[in-house]
Amino acid sequence: MDGFRLRYGRWPTRYRAPSLIMNDLRILFTERDFLTLTSKIKLLVDDGRLVAEDDDGGMYSYCDEGFPDHHPQPNAEDWFGVRPKSD
Repeated sequence: MDGFRLRYGRWPTRYRAPSLIMNDLRILFTERDFLTLTSKIKLLVDDGRLVAEDDDGGMYSYCDEGFPDHHPQPNAEDWFGVRPKSD
């Protein structure tokens, strides 16, 4: 999410990722926090991509462009307002 935000100055509305990553998200967060994530961004299973995008044509491909070396303020973790489970 941070790469998209740094490029466009706004947050994406969709995140496309392989099913393994989507399954990991369900494990990493409590059910309540996962619902918070999905209230802010639509999660789409796409086994060929790892992309944040929006309805205005903005797109950031983490596979092609990598992860940014710095974070916007607020960063994605703060924007979502959730943290992974500690265990």
